[in-house]
Amino acid sequence: MRCALALLMGLLLAVPTPAAAQDSGADAGVQTPRKKKTRRTAKVQPGTSAAPEDAAPARTRRKKPRRPAPAPPTPDAASDAPRAPAAAPSAAPSAPPPAAAPAADALDFDLLEPAAPAPREDPALERKIQRRRTMLTLHQVGGIAMAAGLVGTTVVGQLNFHDRYGGGGDSGRWRGLHKGLAYGTAGTFVAVGALGLFAPEPFDKGPLRLDTATLHKIFMGTATAGMVAQVVLGIVAKSQEGKLSQVNLATAHQVTGYATLTAVSLGVLMLTF
Repeated sequence: MRCALALLMGLLLAVPTPAAAQDSGADAGVQTPRKKKTRRTAKVQPGTSAAPEDAAPARTRRKKPRRPAPAPPTPDAASDAPRAPAAAPSAAPSAPPPAAAPAADALDFDLLEPAAPAPREDPALERKIQRRRTMLTLHQVGGIAMAAGLVGTTVVGQLNFHDRYGGGGDSGRWRGLHKGLAYGTAGTFVAVGALGLFAPEPFDKGPLRLDTATLHKIFMGTATAGMVAQVVLGIVAKSQEGKLSQVNLATAHQVTGYATLTAVSLGVLMLTF
């Protein structure tokens, strides 16, 4: 039994282990054979040249993934980017260039001249115009009333003249009425003349010309002289009571009255019709 165990131990010790064999081989200068590296050859397609054998490595290395190229900046990114400091504004900013008009506007024109712009209103001028309009309206209405009163005065004056100097018996029944109408007509004549004379002139009259307004002034000027002459002749004839000259003065007063009535009638017609 002991001999069998001793024999088994001797066999186990005699069998070399892989590590011991490798060490022993190294010591003895014996190199252990290594597995040859196999090279993969790429298949050559027809019409292409084959790469050199040593160009293909035996073991392909894993390529590192390339980083994607940075994308171009978007509008938002561009707006977030730091901006350059704005240039200081110049003292006189230049006006933007006028936009080019479309070709269709070249045919858009008016054959007639453009209307002149309306003049601006002047408050003082407007007041003068309104005052003149009011005064001339009263002048016209008062002139017609004065002409009617003058007709009545002339008719009653003729009746009074016939009563005193034409064989009417000198009853004196027309004397008071004629006197009242004469004073009333003279006062109306003065008022109407003042309205026309003092009416404001907001515009330049320009050169003098012969028109209805000029003829009206000529006739009314003649009527004014006749009205003054009638008043003077009437007062003088009254003072010559009982004298022969009184008849002559009364006749002159009568003729002047008819001439004044004619001048007033023509003056009214110049502006009424």
